[in-house]
Amino acid sequence: MLSQGNVNKNYPYPVLGNLDDFDSSNNFTLRVRYGARNGQFEFTCNLEFDSFRTDYDELIKDRKIHFCVLIFNAQTFFRSYFSGFEKQIRFNVPQGSLRGKVNITAFMSANESIENFSPSGQNKDFYGENSFDMDEGSILAVSNTIGAFIEPYFKKQNKDNAKHIITFARSKELTNTFEVRNWGEDQLIVEMPKSLFDIWSSLVNEQVKYIHHCAIYLPILTDAITKIELEDGKEQFGDLKWYFVIDKLIKEAGYPDDMDASTKAQKLMKGPFKPFVKEIDGIMDTLIGGE
Repeated sequence: MLSQGNVNKNYPYPVLGNLDDFDSSNNFTLRVRYGARNGQFEFTCNLEFDSFRTDYDELIKDRKIHFCVLIFNAQTFFRSYFSGFEKQIRFNVPQGSLRGKVNITAFMSANESIENFSPSGQNKDFYGENSFDMDEGSILAVSNTIGAFIEPYFKKQNKDNAKHIITFARSKELTNTFEVRNWGEDQLIVEMPKSLFDIWSSLVNEQVKYIHHCAIYLPILTDAITKIELEDGKEQFGDLKWYFVIDKLIKEAGYPDDMDASTKAQKLMKGPFKPFVKEIDGIMDTLIGGE
């Protein structure tokens, strides 16, 4: 699962987990595990903050604040809060309610009005020695956001094929090009002219795997990375499976920001160019030897 911080929320009072709101550590961390069983997605959310923050512990013990977890799924418009007074919150969501990118964020919020709220270590440059009267429902802490991806259902495709973010299909319209059918779908379906698809699919095997990778996969992956890096790429495609998977791989690899999309694509594919050249060389040796 991807995790991103929540910073600069511009609350008018100190909020745990928010950047620069505390002179000391402002840790408020969410970890999530989930699985599917009996038609439900079962989520287990674990929360933690620094042990020296006894002020928050006391407020929780006195039931003045509570934990809550927000789960939001843009594709299905599912949005719901689950709350409690323990640092572990479990809940179930029907499997039909979630599909694609799911964002999960934890909060601490006031369960009742709190007077003279002044947490330990609040940033004096921002808040001085001030204390704050908090209304019921006020947010006292914001965690990192966890990005999970719930596998979508692909119609008329077997389960093995549905796992791939790039797959191939015959086209009735195309005559001499291969193209992504629709970038707005979870899976990138690359269409080929029907007659060429039949020939191509019969030739794909382990002996020419890297020729296939360089000729077909590499340009599609390069184009996908280019779209991810667009200024509005996340807004356009961020909830789709192909975006989620490729973006996660790029972030985990830690490539420099100035690395171009084609180079990133080659690195993600474990450098297909060298074995591609060797495959071509082997074919040429065979042809020349045959003559």
